[in-house]
Amino acid sequence: MKRILCFGDSNTWGQIPPDRGRYSYEERWTGVMARILGEGFQVIENGICGRTSVWEDPLLPSRNGLVGLGEALLSQGPLTLLILSLGTNDLKYGSPVQAAEGVRRLVELARNADNLLKPVGSIFPQGCRILILSPVSLHREIARVSPDSSLSGQYDSSVRLTACLRRTAEETGSSFMDAGGFAKASDTDGIHMDGQDHLRLGYAVADKVRHILCAE
Repeated sequence: MKRILCFGDSNTWGQIPPDRGRYSYEERWTGVMARILGEGFQVIENGICGRTSVWEDPLLPSRNGLVGLGEALLSQGPLTLLILSLGTNDLKYGSPVQAAEGVRRLVELARNADNLLKPVGSIFPQGCRILILSPVSLHREIARVSPDSSLSGQYDSSVRLTACLRRTAEETGSSFMDAGGFAKASDTDGIHMDGQDHLRLGYAVADKVRHILCAE
C-alpha cells in the first residue's frame, strides 16, 4: 500500500467559496485523486484553514505548519509520499521568498524526520519522496471580491510564489507541480477553488503521483 500524506491549507481542507462550509470528500481534490489512483494507494488528508508553513498566527491557534507536520508524520507513518501545498497564508506575514523558505523548513523536517522526531520505525521506510504542490495564485481581482481579507493586497506576491517554490523544489531534490496550471481561485472570493477546479486538480495530481511512484 502506497500511503500519501497531503499537508496543506484551506484548499486542501476543501473550503467552499465564499466561506460556505466544506466540499465532500468525493469533491475535494484529495478525494478525486484517491479515486483515480484506486487500489494500492491510500490518500491521507491533513488540511487546516489558515495554515502557514512556519508562522504563528496571533489570532488563529494551531496554524503553524512546522508544528503540525511533525505531529502528522508521527501519526501517519509509514509514508510513501508527502505532498506539501502551503505558502499562500504566509504572504500575510512575509514575502514570497520567505514563504518558500518556510516550505523549505518543512522539507528539511520531513527529510530528517527519523532523527528529529524519534518515531517507532521509519516514517519513510522506502526513502523520503516529497512533492511541492504550488498553490493556485490569488484571483487578480481579489482586492475587489474580498476587500476585507488579509490577503486582499497579495495578488502579485501569490504569482511570484510559484517561481520561489519551484526553486525550493529544485534545491531540495523534491518534485514540483504548479496547481495553477490546472486550477484557479474562484471568482467568488478570489482565494478558494470551486468544485470543477478541485476535480481538474485531483486528476492532474493523480497523474503526477503515478509518475513519481510508479516510474521507478
